[in-house]
Amino acid sequence: MPDNAERKTLYADMARLLLSYDNDHPQKRALLFYCLIEAEDLQESHEWLTDRNSAGSPWWNASITYLVEDKDVDHHIRRLCSGFDSRERAAFAYAFYASLPMTAQLPLLCTMEADILVTIVPEQLDASHSYGMGNYYGHLFQTHETEYSGLTIPQGNRQKATYYLERSISFFRRCYDLDPDYADVRNMLRGVMSEMLPIIAREGNFDQVEAYNEQINQIK
Repeated sequence: MPDNAERKTLYADMARLLLSYDNDHPQKRALLFYCLIEAEDLQESHEWLTDRNSAGSPWWNASITYLVEDKDVDHHIRRLCSGFDSRERAAFAYAFYASLPMTAQLPLLCTMEADILVTIVPEQLDASHSYGMGNYYGHLFQTHETEYSGLTIPQGNRQKATYYLERSISFFRRCYDLDPDYADVRNMLRGVMSEMLPIIAREGNFDQVEAYNEQINQIK
């Protein structure tokens, strides 16, 4: 087995070869980004992500499939995003999430949230990035809820699920405030806010439930 230095050199050589290919070459689309990450070429990786790509593009999707299977995926994500601003981290996280199969590991998405997303506030993002983050956090909430469906959710997990839901609401609210006609943000915001109603009701504050429900009804 090659040591770490040899491994980096091998992937750097592969990346240089792939960079020489036309942009529509299937191997370049499938492997370049992953090879750049393994080679620890952060500058070139950042350029491909920020200058040539958008969330959901083929440059992300194929390489992210390889990245997920890598035993050092957490390390790669932290290192890759270390030079990203809030919008770039949000864009990467949503593209990463959108490229994963529905059976993707919840721990990986939770770790990524804790490592690169927790410091992002909605006011730092535009409508599209806020919408993506609303979806990301909504998925974490729903996955936590499904995991304990029909069971008594441990208090720590209940608090974490509520945190994810609150974050989802705040990002969808940001998107709605900036552009109420963006995608289906009205329905998404209503949906996640409605999920909060039983949580408030469990606390026994029914006046707050009524007030919160009125907020939902005001989303036009």
